[in-house]
Amino acid sequence: MIEEIKFRKAEYKDIEELIAIRDRCGDGLKEMGVDQWQNKEPHVGLIKSDIEQGRGYLFESEDRIVAYFTLILGDEKEYREFISGDIAGKTAAIHRVMVDTEFRGRAFSQRVFTEAGRMAADAGKKFLFVDTHAKNKPMLKSIERYGFSYLGVIEIDTNEGHDKKRSAFSKEILM
Repeated sequence: MIEEIKFRKAEYKDIEELIAIRDRCGDGLKEMGVDQWQNKEPHVGLIKSDIEQGRGYLFESEDRIVAYFTLILGDEKEYREFISGDIAGKTAAIHRVMVDTEFRGRAFSQRVFTEAGRMAADAGKKFLFVDTHAKNKPMLKSIERYGFSYLGVIEIDTNEGHDKKRSAFSKEILM
């Protein structure tokens, strides 16, 4: 049987399920020794803000959310040291990539990157940025598989007492 995958913008009705997915992802990261997505991060207010601003997207299968991400069309402050000259104003950033633990290994992160790249290209963007914790091996593998190039280390806003450093990557959008 062929699995039907739907792609759409996230809505308020999705928040409870998204929080459950976030918690399962955070638990999985904790088991791997990764200090990312702990203590209810990303917090519900951030996910609500993504929805309000129309930048939260998800994939569904059999009426279940299987993956979520945020796409910000514009230059993000975290990447400012890598944005200059010809690329200023032509960037987009992927944040908060979540793939439900039950659906790992089925290329949903690649679907996220593909769809984000398509939407960014449609908006006239030329470069796509993403970052993750240096110990988040599954995400690092997905980032590498999709052809992103390593830029360096950035610092993000996170709860006090947690590792603020993230490995940053970019990819030229060729669509």
